[in-house]
Amino acid sequence: IVEKHPSLRLALHIENHARHHGVHAAGVVVNNEDVINWGAVDNAGVICMDMKSAENIGMIKMDALGLKTLSVIQDACDQIGMDPTKLWELDLMDPKVYQTIFQKNRVTGVFQFEGHAVRQLMQQVHVDQFDDLCALTSLARPGPLMGGAAAEWCDRRRDAADWEYFHPLLEKHTKNTFGTIVYQEQAMSIVRDLGMFTEPEVNGFRRAVGKKDPAKLATYREKFVKNCARSFWEYDKEAALDYVQDKANELWDQMCEFGSYAFNYSHAVAYSMISYAAAWLKCYHPLEFSLAQLRCSDDEDRTKQLLREI
Repeated sequence: IVEKHPSLRLALHIENHARHHGVHAAGVVVNNEDVINWGAVDNAGVICMDMKSAENIGMIKMDALGLKTLSVIQDACDQIGMDPTKLWELDLMDPKVYQTIFQKNRVTGVFQFEGHAVRQLMQQVHVDQFDDLCALTSLARPGPLMGGAAAEWCDRRRDAADWEYFHPLLEKHTKNTFGTIVYQEQAMSIVRDLGMFTEPEVNGFRRAVGKKDPAKLATYREKFVKNCARSFWEYDKEAALDYVQDKANELWDQMCEFGSYAFNYSHAVAYSMISYAAAWLKCYHPLEFSLAQLRCSDDEDRTKQLLREI
């Protein structure tokens, strides 16, 4: 074909080049030096570089996303005459908020809690503390729901299952999630403390689990099992070597399974702070909160549900 149409050889020169110029909707690159030293920047302030290229030279790419709920909270606070920053000083364990909003399933308009999946999960437990909001936010997603982590947490949360910590040291990292690995940071802490991983190795493990990189995980597994088995044996010196190695392998498999869809804990806390602020406003200032919601929503069914709940 090339002999017949020699101009096709030009395709070799454009192969693997950028096909089009797309701009990330909310990506912000952070660097110690002016980014113009590292890549071309157009007149709009957009650097011509993708995420991986930016990471490879040490830059940090962050997503600065907008959130409609923050506008609703600001609107409600303006009506009340309240400084919205005071919401972050609220008592996060106010029983009236949990009883009125979460326990009665009146969560229309409450950030992250309107969806069908999270409502179903929420109704399986007695929500009465901030940790519950963080866990529900993290578990009401396809991975934990399909993988069984959500059901396991619910059973343990409502004392419907007998369980014990997989290893004595795991109480330190999983006490607030009843022995289950819910958050990314939990898995990272476990490989650091039980697997004796260095900080770069911990971050490498996080990336390998998230990307399901079998070759990388195989190299980390050997080190983790060796050090974790030693840790198990220190707590039970009469245990057989095969037994402690099996326990270490089991824990590794559990972390890789849960870790592949584990939510970021700091993210869950930040989300839950907004959820709680919305719930508090709906509990103590329902009319102002609802009006703020109605101004932001054009969904007729959601409007009806919101009005029914107040």
